[in-house]
Amino acid sequence: MKIVPEHARDIIRNAGPTSRTKGAKWLPTRPFLIHEEYSTRCLISAGELLSICEQMAIATELLSGYRSGASIRETVITRFDYLVYHIENHLIRSISVLDRSLHLTNTVFRLGMPEEDCRFDSIVRNDYVSNTNVARALKELDKLLKPFRRLRNVVIHRRRHSDQDFAEFELYYLLQKTELKERTADPLTKRYFVWYKAQTDQRVQEKKRSLGEINQKVFSEIKQLFVALEPTFVRIHGSIKDAG
Repeated sequence: MKIVPEHARDIIRNAGPTSRTKGAKWLPTRPFLIHEEYSTRCLISAGELLSICEQMAIATELLSGYRSGASIRETVITRFDYLVYHIENHLIRSISVLDRSLHLTNTVFRLGMPEEDCRFDSIVRNDYVSNTNVARALKELDKLLKPFRRLRNVVIHRRRHSDQDFAEFELYYLLQKTELKERTADPLTKRYFVWYKAQTDQRVQEKKRSLGEINQKVFSEIKQLFVALEPTFVRIHGSIKDAG
């Protein structure tokens, strides 16, 4: 909803501080009007959704960012630990996309549902939402993310993520982790270090491409959701402003 930042600029311009002294506390010159409060809530909710998308992109990019150093060795973080951490992070964030999309819809439509009640069925079956393009966009997003929901639940509730792309390397990195913990030097890990690093780096590039494709699909659906939400935002914002 490109129109929301435009409203944010108007709010800051019209109700923002008259003084821009460095270090001064931000205080509005007057209370927000009702339509300004609505714009602010929508902007913040949209920002929460976009921040999740940014975190998915960051998790993908950081897959290839492992650097072995003193601090890494001190905390006993192997390359395998690092990869699992970012893959799990991406998985958890991707499922959170739908939750924040539901919260944004609740905010834009002014449904008044408590956050804990913003469930998929409650939103898409709501009388104000059910027959709109917003409901259709949410259903497409849910369909896209559904295959990842079970994996996310396993990570959250049972065990760490097991990625088949890296499973064959896990034993080597487990040995390396033991070596780091015990402050020992195993000739075996040193002998095969270059080979395992090269193989892991190759799989990392393949995984980045795979997650990047997922990101693009998710971001595309989010864009469709924003397009679908904009007419409702414009209508409600206009009616609130006209009502004074």
